[in-house]
Amino acid sequence: MRDSGWPASCNAPLLSVAANIAEVHGRGSTKAFPNQLWIANGSLTELEIHVSIAARPGYIDDLETKNVFNQMHGTGCMLTGLRKSLESRISSRIFLIPILGSLIPNLCFLYS
Repeated sequence: MRDSGWPASCNAPLLSVAANIAEVHGRGSTKAFPNQLWIANGSLTELEIHVSIAARPGYIDDLETKNVFNQMHGTGCMLTGLRKSLESRISSRIFLIPILGSLIPNLCFLYS
């Protein structure tokens, strides 16, 4: 993103998504995880707005915009699925920290 004409305003929300997931994962608290995933989802929505605005004046081309939106949609679906799974486990009193490996490659792709 940095070298392809993306506005710097896209960097903060993108990094925030990964940082929120990493922060709560580092704490090792399953109970706090769903709330941090909501926050990460909010950052993903903020990134969507920045990309939409950047696409209007032509900072980024249509193909790249579509590709990024597809990646954001996939990441959002994973965040929602993970959050729902965790909420279910918490309500069932099954406390397990899930593996987040599938989220990180999507976020790295967006930043590359």
